[in-house]
Amino acid sequence: AGTVEYAGLEAPANMNRANMLLKQAQAMLKTPLDSNSNTQWMGFRPSTADSLPIIDRRNSVFLNFGHQHLGLTQAVVSAQIIAALYFGDTAMVDPTAYRLNRFKRKSFK
Repeated sequence: AGTVEYAGLEAPANMNRANMLLKQAQAMLKTPLDSNSNTQWMGFRPSTADSLPIIDRRNSVFLNFGHQHLGLTQAVVSAQIIAALYFGDTAMVDPTAYRLNRFKRKSFK
């Protein structure tokens, strides 16, 4: 599980919420997790300037990220678009708005 922390780019990681989630998870599992051998970390989540995800294909690489913390709720449709790209089918949702090239620089005269 992940959480969002709005503390600034230079702030150190605050693991209080992650530790709380671990404690709650332990109660739900038959075999407790061994948290002594893990490494806690913090990283930045990918986001886009227009708040839409990138769902696209570049050669043999499939791109599916930047869902603005809605990845679980958008996972089914994103996966269906990726599957259509993989198999060369027509996606149930037009993927044009989610293509990476929407950020190409436009020339100004």
